[in-house]
Amino acid sequence: MSLTDEVRDVRDLYDRWSSGYDADEMLETEYVHLNKEYLQTFEKYRNKIRPGLVLDLGCGTGNDAIALVRLGFKVVGLDVSSRSLEIARQKVERLRLKPQVDFVVCDIHHLPITKRSADSIVSLGFMLSHTPHLSSVIREISRILRDHGYFILDFEGKKSLDLPFWIADTVMRRDFLGNESLTFRSFVGFLRTGSFQWKCNSRTKGFLGSISLYATSPAQATGILKANNLVPNGIHVVQMMRSLYAISSYHPVLDKVTRVIAKNLGHKVKKMKLTSFLADAFLIAGYKQESNALA
Repeated sequence: MSLTDEVRDVRDLYDRWSSGYDADEMLETEYVHLNKEYLQTFEKYRNKIRPGLVLDLGCGTGNDAIALVRLGFKVVGLDVSSRSLEIARQKVERLRLKPQVDFVVCDIHHLPITKRSADSIVSLGFMLSHTPHLSSVIREISRILRDHGYFILDFEGKKSLDLPFWIADTVMRRDFLGNESLTFRSFVGFLRTGSFQWKCNSRTKGFLGSISLYATSPAQATGILKANNLVPNGIHVVQMMRSLYAISSYHPVLDKVTRVIAKNLGHKVKKMKLTSFLADAFLIAGYKQESNALA
């Protein structure tokens, strides 16, 4: 499997993180919140996800794939990190779910799946933020999805309420002038392009490295989907004010205060119907239009 430097960097980071990833999910408030949102998403859309072959793109250590199997779906998880998939297979063996789920190592830009063979496709956990070539990945998703097949994808938000808290979190971590942390130039660059350097820190394994992440807006994501025959029928917030959760880890009092702020402010923003624009992360669900409908 020939990989670009960007894909190789992502693979290497998640290979290093794989053995501590699940422990971090239990320890980090942000991950606990996010996993709860994903489980609620599966419950909400379970009647729209077509039975048959469900693909979980960027499946990592298999948590979402296992959740889908428990809802009655047959799943194939795909990821570029072979070590993450090793852990996913161990979980499946331990839970005795092996007949219902399988895992394949691959690059999301070149999926080893035949045309129109997937009944539904799920990609959560911001896998799509790991590529600067979002259009080509969406094109691949459209290629392998059957007509009327359902998709659920999430994206990093390009402009959100998280930005001021991102600044505060960077300052509190005392790496404001760090080589790959927030500077005025990188901040302006993020607002302009939506890309930034992510410094991956694991509670269990320490600093793992840096990779680029690429954010987008709901309007941009929707445009790319429609251009590839994928019709959105729902946009939802999956995360808001993420850095509040990160800041909360500094002290128990901060934890309580930030939880209240995040809950109340997030609720007010939802009432203002601005969530899809201001969210740190948003989810788009929809279906593939019939091919002859383009004619």
